[in-house]
Amino acid sequence: MEVHDPRVLQAAIRAARKALRDLDEDQILASLRPVAASTARQLPPPLARSLLRDLDRFEWLRDKAAEAWPTITEAVGDDAASAAFLLRPEGWEQMVEAAVAVRSYQDLVGDVEHLEARTRDLEHQLGVERERADKARVGAAEAERRARRQSHEISERVQEARQAERARRIAAESRVAALERDLEQVVGDLAEADGRVAFLRDELLRARRVSGTSVAAHGPDVWSVRDPATLASLLDQIVASARADPAPTPGPAIGPSSPLTLPAGVRPDSGAAIEWLLGQQEPFVMIIDGYNVSHQWYDPPAREDINHRLARVRRLAVAPVRLLVVYDSTLSGGGESGPGPGGIEVRFTDEGTIADDEIIRLSGAIDGNVVVVSSDREVREGCPRALCLWSQALKEWLSPHS
Repeated sequence: MEVHDPRVLQAAIRAARKALRDLDEDQILASLRPVAASTARQLPPPLARSLLRDLDRFEWLRDKAAEAWPTITEAVGDDAASAAFLLRPEGWEQMVEAAVAVRSYQDLVGDVEHLEARTRDLEHQLGVERERADKARVGAAEAERRARRQSHEISERVQEARQAERARRIAAESRVAALERDLEQVVGDLAEADGRVAFLRDELLRARRVSGTSVAAHGPDVWSVRDPATLASLLDQIVASARADPAPTPGPAIGPSSPLTLPAGVRPDSGAAIEWLLGQQEPFVMIIDGYNVSHQWYDPPAREDINHRLARVRRLAVAPVRLLVVYDSTLSGGGESGPGPGGIEVRFTDEGTIADDEIIRLSGAIDGNVVVVSSDREVREGCPRALCLWSQALKEWLSPHS
């Protein structure tokens, strides 16, 4: 986990900036001069991370920062993490990681609350539009009753009224359908956020166990400060997110069709390739080199996090998609094959088989349109009948949605 997180090391940054101001210009390292020259009340994130990296590398700089912080031994909360970062007592890395995990957990809880508020707003709008649609339907029925009572001379105007009412009803129902689609999207994002909250909670507990600190050492539990109604709602969400994901839907029935081919100007290593693929009308099977995709990030996400992100592909595709994520069981952290989040299929290779060979085998055995995602050239060359995309394309497409 990242230990150079400015969110929890602000006290260390302030102390280091104070120490830099007390140094002569020729004593300041070249990498620290932009930091020393900054007059901003709070350092921009790139400068803050640069300063933290130099603090991590140079003991003399940490000593200077500690001298500039007279009350460092009395620090609590996030400041305690900064003090541990500078003084380097035994277990300091676990203390900083635990503080980062707490802050990340709190940020995710805030995201969940924002999504819940957005969901409530959409539900309210949906209710308003449904009421408008009901009123439009009542108006249409009333217009029909009036038309039957009117004479033959005004029959044409009655017909015009019917057409006008019908148009208003269609428009209102169209708005309702659009809001229902928006609501489904927000609910899906909320479910995905719930999964991330559960995953991060596990990471937080693990960090606390490793550091040997108690819950009280990190301040009050965020759940304890909520009112009963909110607490009950969040507990329901936790239970829902802990349930097993539904079994993946059977693969789409794929009949004979033209092979998938990227249009001119769309590179197989760009996020635009994924956007184009999701808009296709033909069902297809996507086979993903799991570890190859995860290692496109500088700090690779956990396998569970990657699986949650990949579930978005099935949800946003126009046509039915069967999505298989293949992992090499010979690598550390292997597991059992089975259903994953959002209906994806997670596969671990059998003993003696590597993921590359399994992907090549699957691409040749599955009928219909097949898409293989891997940055391994040998894998792509071994799948001649599949549309092959680079893992960088999937990473680029997932990054704005993560």
